[in-house]
Amino acid sequence: MVNIEWQVGKGGTLTPRATMEPVFVGGRTVRHATLHNIEEIWRKDIRVGDRVLVEKAGEIIPQVVQVDLSARKKNSVPVAAPVVCPSCGSELEKEGPKIFCRNPACKAQFCERVKWFVGRDQMNIEGLGDKVVDQLVDAGLVKKFADLFTLDADTMAQMTSEATTSAGTQQRKIGLKTAQSIIDSANKAKEKGLARVLAALGLRHIGATASKTLAKMFPDADALLAATQEQFEALDDFGETTAASLAGDLHRPDIRKMFKDLASVGVNLRSPLYGAAKTAGVGADNVFAGKTIVLTGTLENFERSDLAERLESLGAKVSGSVSKKTDFVIAGSDAGSKLEKARALGVAIWNEAQLVASLKSIETA
Repeated sequence: MVNIEWQVGKGGTLTPRATMEPVFVGGRTVRHATLHNIEEIWRKDIRVGDRVLVEKAGEIIPQVVQVDLSARKKNSVPVAAPVVCPSCGSELEKEGPKIFCRNPACKAQFCERVKWFVGRDQMNIEGLGDKVVDQLVDAGLVKKFADLFTLDADTMAQMTSEATTSAGTQQRKIGLKTAQSIIDSANKAKEKGLARVLAALGLRHIGATASKTLAKMFPDADALLAATQEQFEALDDFGETTAASLAGDLHRPDIRKMFKDLASVGVNLRSPLYGAAKTAGVGADNVFAGKTIVLTGTLENFERSDLAERLESLGAKVSGSVSKKTDFVIAGSDAGSKLEKARALGVAIWNEAQLVASLKSIETA
């Protein structure tokens, strides 16, 4: 192991990452592995220069699990906890095994929040990979989330991205065609609605499920920002801790400005999910109301996350697994184990044509 780097996450948490001489693990050559946190480093007595045993956690993430003490150099020294943020230089705080940068203006935190914001399960702005986001933030072109929706194609075209070919990883210019595609994707993302925006902001305790719960109960961002902690506590799966945290965050001037900035560039902050639970049984043609549905396989006309939100707006519950409680499975091409389980349990199976026909009948009813 040749170095330990402290990476700053979107919430300010610092995570140690080991850099090693190349090693073949789980079918590929790796140079980096997670060290989890400072107390794990101390518990395993991991030091720079050590010969270490690496394995893949859950066959995905390489991690250092053990040190070969017999190969340790005599001049090695224990790893000390960092005291200032490697990005912004702010003094760090330690809570148990975790170390935090509390500076809300920390550039590294913002960069990670942008990467989260544009991700597939959030705003899904295609083409904005990690390297491109790093360049946009470093160049000062993205200083707030709203800037993602006012990017200039000519400027982006001169930036570089990584392309993996048979010859290895290569750097190349993004080009005007790809830059325009990114801008088109950003414009499409403007219409994702309140639930996606909330999930993308990375607010404490507010993930995809909590975002949908809020979007079903509040018609738009203005109503949400005017809500009280007591209103949040009354929601399903919202305890006192989550409600208090959300109420506090939504009253922060920087968060309120964030919503204002997004609205100013045309991001839709209304909720198509609002009232879904109340109208679930309305309309004789709404075959989705009150049903538990599972999506599987590749659908030609829908992004799965967008379809799930559309079905939920019609009163359906979209589940990630098939059970006896599943009413029907919507199966696209290359469907796998979920389709097989549905057949075994005798659950009704729909193809995409049936789905499209049912949605059209609801729209024209």
